[in-house]
Amino acid sequence: MQTSGYHLAMCFVPLLLAACATVAGGPPSPDSNAGDRVEDFFTLPLTEGPSGFDRLDRALQRRFPASASASATERTAQQAPVTLRDGYAVQRYLRLEDGRHLMAEFATAPCVPVQLALSLARPDPSQLDYYRRTGIYLVTGRGMSVTFSADAAKPECVGSVEIADLRSYHR
Repeated sequence: MQTSGYHLAMCFVPLLLAACATVAGGPPSPDSNAGDRVEDFFTLPLTEGPSGFDRLDRALQRRFPASASASATERTAQQAPVTLRDGYAVQRYLRLEDGRHLMAEFATAPCVPVQLALSLARPDPSQLDYYRRTGIYLVTGRGMSVTFSADAAKPECVGSVEIADLRSYHR
């Protein structure tokens, strides 16, 4: 049985298109999903160290673009809330100029539950009573610190998070 060149070529067209699409799109970059979920704030710096911080920070900079010459007050005043893929919202983001150091404020609706943050960041269990009394939680790992605080009006909710490279403070 003889197959025409046309029919054979038509069999390879879908394969060629699929191969070209895969190469053109390429694999997703490691930053493509960083900062898309609230859990990234409580896990990336603690599990990946400075590289996790950098991934999160780059994602936040894309979502909260600002002029490099703007003051911190100007940058945060102009920001609109950003809703993450999991439905939680970041109200404000500020990258401080003293090394790897950022702060983010979360919206109270929907509330980022303190219990969720605790389950993700896993602070020292021996300190939990103290943390609950003060409403300020500190976790360290891989050279980074993640400090989050309960919202004053809604203590069951995380109001803000501060992430810093511990080496920045030991110079």
